Amino acid sequence: MDDIRTTIAAVLKDLETRKTKTAASDPAQYFAKVFAKKELRHVRLAYFRNGICAIAVDSAPWMYHLNLRKRDLLAKLREYSTDVKDIRFVIGEIKVAKTK
Repeated sequence: MDDIRTTIAAVLKDLETRKTKTAASDPAQYFAKVFAKKELRHVRLAYFRNGICAIAVDSAPWMYHLNLRKRDLLAKLREYSTDVKDIRFVIGEIKVAKTK
């Protein structure tokens, strides 16, 4: 019975550690510090895998604007998360929260 209890405790601890590590390395949490307020309305994190941070942008003009700032944005993201190796911009839908 102790073996099962120990195993379950170890598995739960491992899951909690992975969850914390993933949350800590999620670049989306730093977007407010990296992007300007105006830019935040036009971007969202599409995915983050293997050090590649894909950012969905709502239009081609905004994608162009952000590509001009790519080097600066990447440097700022790396200040907060060293896991970020590159940024890629993709056209995607941005859902804006409605305000009352």
